[in-house]
Amino acid sequence: MKKVVVVGSLNIDLIAKTPHAPAAGETVNAEKFFVVAGGKGANQAVGMARLGLEVTLVGRVGKEYFGEFLIQELQKENLNTSCIVRDDEAMTSIAMIILDAAGENRIVVAQGSNYRITTSDIDRAKGDIEMADLVVCHFGRPHPVLPYVLKLAKTAHKRVLLNPAPAFALSDEILKSVDYLIVNQGEAEIISGSQVTDVESAYRAAAQLQKMGPEEVVITLGAEGAVFSNSNYQIHLPAYPISVVDTTAAGDAFIAGFVFGTLNDWTAEQRIRFANACGALASASMGAISSLRRQEEVEQFLAIRKEEEENPNYL
Repeated sequence: MKKVVVVGSLNIDLIAKTPHAPAAGETVNAEKFFVVAGGKGANQAVGMARLGLEVTLVGRVGKEYFGEFLIQELQKENLNTSCIVRDDEAMTSIAMIILDAAGENRIVVAQGSNYRITTSDIDRAKGDIEMADLVVCHFGRPHPVLPYVLKLAKTAHKRVLLNPAPAFALSDEILKSVDYLIVNQGEAEIISGSQVTDVESAYRAAAQLQKMGPEEVVITLGAEGAVFSNSNYQIHLPAYPISVVDTTAAGDAFIAGFVFGTLNDWTAEQRIRFANACGALASASMGAISSLRRQEEVEQFLAIRKEEEENPNYL
């Protein structure tokens, strides 16, 4: 079984489903309210585990109820949680999510324990990193521990995937230490300095980012799918049409699918198709971790879509 180490955020998601997002000074009654495990690091780790990868998650939670709840939920997914530190001073990070009728979300994060991760926390995972086939990093700001993770991974000759979300400026040193860079449209603009408005401009931004260091760059474009770029090849694959319920973990599901395909030595087209399917299926369900699908479900979805493409009369 392929092994992955994920270094990233762990949150408790407080989700309010509303008819529309409130305007300034407006109060909107929620139709439903959920408290679930989340955070981009946790979402990506669970997504990979459900696809059949062996995953170690590195991060921090508080020592209160929310932290214990998070760890218990992650252990149900057969994740290695031994490298999750319980913080004595900070509470577990909280994400407050407003989900409108169109399935679009607006998120406010109260960063508690997430950004208190230290190099000592990373050292706890050194053995796991040395055994891993791939190291995945998610950071939403220029955290001082990121260069340490990259150095440790590269010293062990490990491939690294970076998902800097929300985006921040990346140094040349960081970009040259990354094998795979996955960003969305807005993140690509911030890091490359180039505007991304359509597929053609995404191609240009991806090529520019790839020249800055990463072996491969992927720019996700929401409903427009994703663009892949390396030094010899570029491809755009559209998203799969689906009735959107909640987009909260779609990007994380995409990354999980991309990692799964990469570790199985698939072609770029195969990896992006599989990742697009993971993202589409996550968008069709409520919640973050609860929306992530297993390998057989994704393969079944792809088989149906292939049949529909080859046979327009397929029912």
